[in-house]
Amino acid sequence: MLLDSGATRSCVSAKFLKRLHLTPSPLDSTIPDEVFTADNSSMKILGQIDLSVNINGLIVPHTFIVLSKLFNECLIGTDFLIASHAKLDFHTRRVSFYDDVTSLPLVSLNSQCNIVRVAQAITIPPFCEAVLRVKLHRH
Repeated sequence: MLLDSGATRSCVSAKFLKRLHLTPSPLDSTIPDEVFTADNSSMKILGQIDLSVNINGLIVPHTFIVLSKLFNECLIGTDFLIASHAKLDFHTRRVSFYDDVTSLPLVSLNSQCNIVRVAQAITIPPFCEAVLRVKLHRH
């Protein structure tokens, strides 16, 4: 799961839903039929699905849009972050929800995730994407 403050909507991949044997519903009429990515290209929305997000035992229902070409299985956008009163604290490296009812580490050092660092300094202009060479650091 990725918290993405640049995404206006929370998304899940169609592949992820298929693995869970879940089928999306048709889009609500208030939701546009496409989204725009960081490089301003459009991506068709396949549908929507109501899922429950478990945050340290706090179960939060939320509606996600479904995309076919999503790199992460689940992307938490600003719609969820605003609704859950999320606060990112980079000093403590934690994100809290619902006025500090619960919190999670931004990066769990005990997880199976690896941390990558860019191989050289680079500036990515706004509304652009880039492919970067990275160095892998394992804990």
